[in-house]
Amino acid sequence: MSSLSILVVYIFIGFVLQHSKLPVQNLHLTLNKFLINIALPAMILIETPKLQFSMDNLIPVYIAWSTMGLSAILVYFLSKRYQFSKNITGALMLVTVLPNSTLVGIPMISAYFGKEALPYIVLYDQLGTSLWLAVYATIIVAFYTSKDSVSYLSIVIKILRFPPLIAFIIAISFNQYSYPTFISNLLEVVMFTLVPAALISVGLQLKFKIATDEIKPLLFLLLLNLFLHLL
Repeated sequence: MSSLSILVVYIFIGFVLQHSKLPVQNLHLTLNKFLINIALPAMILIETPKLQFSMDNLIPVYIAWSTMGLSAILVYFLSKRYQFSKNITGALMLVTVLPNSTLVGIPMISAYFGKEALPYIVLYDQLGTSLWLAVYATIIVAFYTSKDSVSYLSIVIKILRFPPLIAFIIAISFNQYSYPTFISNLLEVVMFTLVPAALISVGLQLKFKIATDEIKPLLFLLLLNLFLHLL
């Protein structure tokens, strides 16, 4: 079975579980917490020391920032142009701009390019999309859902307490040292759970129903993403 087929199987398993009587409510939330707090940090601790930092290796980070910045600007002005509501504009500012580089990106890239690509996924994810998620997403959510002013101190605290970022800093700080064998083996075992857990979580959240008033924003989102990927 090809790597891509295995990914589809994992998503299908999640979709089937979504429609079964699970003993655990909101299993996808539990899986997401496991991914963010345990599996992803384990992968970062294993793969980051393999990176050779250079200007060329930072190109994916530049691409991530420039693409998300351009997306945010386009979504904002086009939402004004088509007079989307505040709630829809806020949602589009999140789902159009921020890629799912963890739950979907890591399994897809590892399937296409193999384990050799994992260190670069970590770099793209941690210095690119994760920083945007911590800063940009917090500001957007606060602006579009709350009347209170944004606390920049809370944003900084949120960034510094983000488990994958902590793991990334630890991995960079100790990249000249080798882990004890039992720790390395444990991290690898946990890391291998990332892909199935991530894709099963995606399957658990997969929906094929959409409200009529959401069709236009959805088409807008898909067409804009297609346009940006063709650039």
